[in-house]
Amino acid sequence: MSVSKNWASADSDQAEPTIRVAVLDDLPRVQELDAEVFKDLAYPRFALRQLLDLHAPGWAVAERESELVGYSLIAPDFNRETAWLLALGVREDCRGQRIGWDLLKHSLDSLKSVDVKQVTLTVAPDNETAITLYKKAGFVMLGLQQDYYGPGEDRLLMQLHLGRHD
Repeated sequence: MSVSKNWASADSDQAEPTIRVAVLDDLPRVQELDAEVFKDLAYPRFALRQLLDLHAPGWAVAERESELVGYSLIAPDFNRETAWLLALGVREDCRGQRIGWDLLKHSLDSLKSVDVKQVTLTVAPDNETAITLYKKAGFVMLGLQQDYYGPGEDRLLMQLHLGRHD
């Protein structure tokens, strides 16, 4: 799967963020960003630490001038044919600058070496910006999962089928 960089242009007054694999030293800043973006559904620190231990190659951070402005986490299943996009978050004041697109592309590209065939994610039904981003990348809607994260926390399930990684 080749994902092009044709999402909205970045603000020319700001430096392009660097997208890189996350390291343990990023964990406190990822936790802060996760809490800002996902509020009550943010991962607790211990879960973030364990996810980093288990899925380090699937973690990406976006950094601009030493500030963390976004992160993503993609995790292949045990069978290595499927993966989940577990998180994609961008700091509110940095949205609309293609950072989410670049993080998503980095996450999908990280799957090439393990020959994943499909990626699944969940997204809040009212998060039109994220839904548009995922559709632009080729994800299709599978349906609504009521109470996915508990009562009143419905999520849309979306999936992307990847081509062979030759």
